[in-house]
Amino acid sequence: MARRRKWTRKRVLLTIRKLHEAGEELTVQNVQRLGLGGLVGAVYNDSALGSWKEVLEAAGIDPNAIGGRRRKWTPTRVLDEIRKRHQGGKGLNHRAVRQDQQYLVVAAGEFFGSWEEALRAAGLDYDEIRKQETWTKAKILRRIRELAAQGEDLSHGAITQNHSALAAAASNRRYFGSWGEAIEAAGIRYDEVRRHREPWDRERILATIRELHARGEDLITTNIRKLGYRTMEYAARRQGHFGSWRAAIEAAGLDFEEVTRLGKTRRRKRNTKVRLRRVKPAPEEQQGEEEQRERKAS
Repeated sequence: MARRRKWTRKRVLLTIRKLHEAGEELTVQNVQRLGLGGLVGAVYNDSALGSWKEVLEAAGIDPNAIGGRRRKWTPTRVLDEIRKRHQGGKGLNHRAVRQDQQYLVVAAGEFFGSWEEALRAAGLDYDEIRKQETWTKAKILRRIRELAAQGEDLSHGAITQNHSALAAAASNRRYFGSWGEAIEAAGIRYDEVRRHREPWDRERILATIRELHARGEDLITTNIRKLGYRTMEYAARRQGHFGSWRAAIEAAGLDFEEVTRLGKTRRRKRNTKVRLRRVKPAPEEQQGEEEQRERKAS
């Protein structure tokens, strides 16, 4: 069983400053709501720390300005924070996030039911992220070779962006200490990986989109990632390129609604016709219709 970390004065002040930088309201009630009741309890139970007001002042925060500053958590903000950690190469397993951004885990649970569902909603592979806690040298090398066989970009930037758990584990001192050392240990020359890396410029992105469309592939982002083009999708979203995946598809001369499942689903809903069930006439009405037919026949 993991030993619980003690709330020292240094840890208390550091956590309060992080909350302040994240735009959180530093009232006792809100800090407890964020799952940091242990911090609040440490302040009130340790006379050496002083009062809540004194702790805020020691952290360099004006106690009179802590209200009304809270940045509201929303599902969109939760997903944005998760993607920001992913792009920054920070660990995304439950334990790692609770250590330095516990309020994110709490908010994710409120809106998505669990940390796992929040990660999936952000478009990330939860099963791969879980491996961060159970990596071994053999697993790291096997995964690197699998990615190489699939033709994935093995540069440090691409791996950090697309496979952050693998990059973090390989760079850990317990295993290889750096991504370059892990690549070499897998029998791949890292200089070759960097030298032959072909950047995703606008022309290459557009050509690949058109090629996938010609093959009949669905161009929705989830399918693009399954096909191994996650790096291309991220490159297309950059402001220096197209700014969004939809804009990239349209720049390739394709109709976004036509080439994605999302568009097809919308069209099906739009084109669905309401079928009216024929109601059988009452006996009196049916008899009247038969008499009319007889008169016409005569």
